[in-house]
Amino acid sequence: MPSLECVKLFEARNSPEYLCSAYDLANRTHSNMWRGIQRSLPTRPKQKLEDENQIHSEEVENGSWVEVVTTKRVNNLADAELCSRCRGLIINLPVEPQGAEIFQAYCGAKFFIGYASEILSAYRNGCRFCTLIVDSYGAERFKEIFLKHSLGMTGQVLGHVGLPSQKFWIECSNSAVFFQRPFDLCAVPDHPLPNIWNVNPPRNADCKEMFDRVHELLDQCIDHHDCGIIPDTELPSRVLDVSDNATSTVRLLVTVEGSATHGKYVALSYCRGVAQGLNTTSDTLDKMKVGIDLSIMPKTIQDAVLVTRGLGIRYLWVDALCILQGYDDSARLDFHREAARMERIYSNAFLTISATRGSDAGLFFTRCVAMPFCDGLGRSGKVNVVRYSKLRFGTEPIHRRAWTLQERLLSRRVLHYCNGHMVWECDNGLIKEDVMQGSVQKIIFSQEDRYRLPRNLSGKDWRMIVQIYSGRLLSVSSDKLPALAGIARRYHQLTGDRYVAGLWERELVVDLLWYRPNPQGTGLPPEYRAPTWSWASRDGRINFLFENGLQGFDSSEFVASVLESSVTLLATDEFGPVTDGKIVVQGPLALAKDVGIDFPSSTIGASGHTLYFDDGVEIFSAYGEHMSKIHCFLIAKPRECYGLMLLPAEDMPDHFFRLGMFWTYRSSLCPCWDGIPERTITIL
Repeated sequence: MPSLECVKLFEARNSPEYLCSAYDLANRTHSNMWRGIQRSLPTRPKQKLEDENQIHSEEVENGSWVEVVTTKRVNNLADAELCSRCRGLIINLPVEPQGAEIFQAYCGAKFFIGYASEILSAYRNGCRFCTLIVDSYGAERFKEIFLKHSLGMTGQVLGHVGLPSQKFWIECSNSAVFFQRPFDLCAVPDHPLPNIWNVNPPRNADCKEMFDRVHELLDQCIDHHDCGIIPDTELPSRVLDVSDNATSTVRLLVTVEGSATHGKYVALSYCRGVAQGLNTTSDTLDKMKVGIDLSIMPKTIQDAVLVTRGLGIRYLWVDALCILQGYDDSARLDFHREAARMERIYSNAFLTISATRGSDAGLFFTRCVAMPFCDGLGRSGKVNVVRYSKLRFGTEPIHRRAWTLQERLLSRRVLHYCNGHMVWECDNGLIKEDVMQGSVQKIIFSQEDRYRLPRNLSGKDWRMIVQIYSGRLLSVSSDKLPALAGIARRYHQLTGDRYVAGLWERELVVDLLWYRPNPQGTGLPPEYRAPTWSWASRDGRINFLFENGLQGFDSSEFVASVLESSVTLLATDEFGPVTDGKIVVQGPLALAKDVGIDFPSSTIGASGHTLYFDDGVEIFSAYGEHMSKIHCFLIAKPRECYGLMLLPAEDMPDHFFRLGMFWTYRSSLCPCWDGIPERTITIL
């Protein structure tokens, strides 16, 4: 039985960070040798298209030759398990050296896999091994990196003395770049190996075994968790009817036009990407109601239809098909109406499917590929190459998209299709299906990953949500408030508080103290989105200075008050976009220089004050001569001083725009505020 210290050392040395450094150390000589071999490889001629069924080709210039990359994909991977090149590969398994120090790294012989262009072409034609490689990076990133540098790829197995597993590494390098990717190895049942975990993981996420696992998780959640049993609920305005398994079509059902107004439905959460593909518009609505052929749908939606059918559920909700798209009046009106219903759409869904991998990567993935092996003891057979399963949850593209935060938090249950594994999420926690163990296991996620919407939302919860949300990306800048409207509606239902452009009236005075921790540029959107006192007026991550709000403060420590707040709504949704807004506040106001704050850039933060400019360092070039007009408005004075930096509005007495936030952390400077008179002003 290994000691606790050995177990901890094993866990530390099995981390991706350690494995990368160990692999690099063990392979430096081999890598240099490969670079020398690579330089001596012959110049490759231009490839010619010989398959008349190829759909598309693109030419990528690489020095003196041109790669022709085909884009044909084989939907049924059984039709093309491996390309001709991969069928000739043999993985060299190293034999653990005897008498070596425990955890010492040892390597198998390195072998050439192919050029990036060949691997990408085979991936697009359905080769399972090439798919495993490309998907480990993401197809777009793979293309961007490796075709640009004309990289060849080599494979090598790395082991550590005393550990029961080995890692298969794929390396891509030349004189300019160096990339590595780890893969797990596990035994095929007919070819057991003593030094590799003898587990056979399911090959595909769309196989019967995986659907059985999802059914088990659903049943367990319904029977034993307090997530709530969802009876047939009111359906959204439009849903896809996917019930006819015998056909390759689905139809768009407008629920208000028929008798089917209640039922169970699945919702899809995904990244639509730039090329948004099939949409429902005012012009195509009637055609969609007749029927939609699955073959013309984006891959992610096709797969969502298969999952919904596999779970025996009749209806599927997808935003691009169930909300009118476009910029005509009908589409705009429909968007605002449906955006206001997001809270109900996702909270009433029986299950939400989350396509975490990208805009149209689909849900299903190649889990592993059985590849030939040989080792130094003369043994041979097949070994499963498996996607490395210990990459952190929460790093996929969907977790960078703003809309998907509320889609996830409002859902009772979420099935995440990640890059190589599935994650089940409900109010009881997160469970990752562990490929290597062939079962489900609870694992550790970051605080943000594990955050679930509590049943009794507090101001602290709202601030945490906004901080997470503000760092995410929007394809349409004006969606800043609509993409959070569902959670805002839930908060209002629980608290009765009044919503004003991303903030809440009851604790508005303290929540004005937000800042941009790492401002990149000004963060200004291309068009008006919110008043300057709201965090929604800026792009990029924001933090609240006091995450607990007014909790822990004596009322006397706040020297300012909000007398009035108002916004002008773009549409009828009180949680949606605004066209104007203001707050009327009362408190001490002074020119910055009169309270010891000056603005030469070299002194910021060096004189007892920390200044957070919403424009970042660009404040100096943006405002220049107007810097002398900056006022400071004091909000709180517990032991230190906190407030806003404001700039007067031209030709509007007592009206100001927010420039940022100040914090006077040297208490000896706070007496500067003694005797400063209070004023009533309006911040726009």
